[in-house]
Amino acid sequence: MSVSAKWTVTGIAEAQARIQQGIEKFNTVPNQVFQTVGAQMVSAMQGKAPVRTGFLRDHITFTQENALQFMIVSEAPYSVFVEFGTSRMAPREFFFSVIYEFAPEITQQIANNMLI
Repeated sequence: MSVSAKWTVTGIAEAQARIQQGIEKFNTVPNQVFQTVGAQMVSAMQGKAPVRTGFLRDHITFTQENALQFMIVSEAPYSVFVEFGTSRMAPREFFFSVIYEFAPEITQQIANNMLI
């Protein structure tokens, strides 16, 4: 008398395909979200920046550093004084308030678009 068992594994090809889709999304989704939300953030910052000459507003820039990193810079040398104020001038937030506003949206959009 003998005992035997047989197993058949199915779905490997489908699993590999889904893993590949996940890898492709991981390589493209953050970049797409950064481009879209980064442009929205710059626009919001420019809208909140106080304008006397327009230099501060016109020198807020977005740069995509790599697939997983971007940078927004306010290049006006007096940006920090406008953002945080001085002993003679109240702060006029235009930069960090926008970052705090958009940070949850970035993570949510990446999460939503990563679903396979």
